[in-house]
Amino acid sequence: MKRRIALLAALLWFAVLAYAEQLPDFRAVSWDMTPLQVRDSEPDAQLVEQGEYLFLRGALAFDRYEATLMYSFIDGKLFSGSYAITPDPADPLGALAQYREIQALLQEQNGELGFDESYWYDERLRDDPSRLGEALLEGEVAFLSGLSLPRTRIEMSLMGSSEQVVLSVTYTANDSLASPQ
Repeated sequence: MKRRIALLAALLWFAVLAYAEQLPDFRAVSWDMTPLQVRDSEPDAQLVEQGEYLFLRGALAFDRYEATLMYSFIDGKLFSGSYAITPDPADPLGALAQYREIQALLQEQNGELGFDESYWYDERLRDDPSRLGEALLEGEVAFLSGLSLPRTRIEMSLMGSSEQVVLSVTYTANDSLASPQ
């Protein structure tokens, strides 16, 4: 009886692993796909190729935010995909709310964050919450967070410079997947 239970447990474990291998790593793609395979995964999109990158403007991130999508390749194999969302510069605090909303979605889908940090370059602005929007627009504060999954690292950032704020979410193959075999 114990042997049967062990055999069933092993079969179940292999089935779970096989299913996990079939899940996409980012959108509808998996790491190590070629640019052509990635293009085929986005049949309605007009991907623009620039060297080791494919770009798509007007993509939807998290079914809600208009973003620029970028796929990155090393040696012709996909290793990263990212969204760049450009919030309204007139509402930098709205950008922080979007960052927190996406952060909560990622946690709901994938579990707890591995890190969640803010970096202040001008400590005087840190002490005045009414100047947070100004600090974001001037690039005096950056918010960074992320987590790691078995095959993928997910990192988020919210940063500003030159009166523009960019929220980015990057999915990258774990080091063991991205290294040459």
